[in-house]
Amino acid sequence: MVKLFIQFVLISTVISCQNGNKTAPKTQTAISESIPPLPESELRALAFNCTSIEYTFKTLPITLSVSQNEGLETNIFFASMEAINYDASACQSIARKIFNVGTEIYMEAEVYFSPGCRHYDFYKNGKLTYRTKITDQGLNFYKSIILQAAGGQQQQ
Repeated sequence: MVKLFIQFVLISTVISCQNGNKTAPKTQTAISESIPPLPESELRALAFNCTSIEYTFKTLPITLSVSQNEGLETNIFFASMEAINYDASACQSIARKIFNVGTEIYMEAEVYFSPGCRHYDFYKNGKLTYRTKITDQGLNFYKSIILQAAGGQQQQ
């Protein structure tokens, strides 16, 4: 009987230790909260140094390049410095936005634009670094691009 009791205590201890080591899975909300918005210093660096932006849309039959003479700074400022306040786990990217300095990629951003989703996920050296809202001006830009692509008009 004593041996049975000792085995029971040992098994219970092992099981309780294994359960104690488990951590709760991170929710997307917790992850979103841990990703900071784009800081002003980074936005300024883009505005002063970026020489072109390239878009690759995932479901639209177009690509788009924006250079110095075509509203580059305006396009950069489609990114706000505000953090998102929603769970981004269900959001799907519509495009990849590449910020170039000369011939080098400085930063990339996934563009999330759909009902309930309006943000950029910024990547530096392949690592998710910032998550920030898209401005109203940016929303209008993406709406226009989508409408033009749906209508078959060509982008330059």
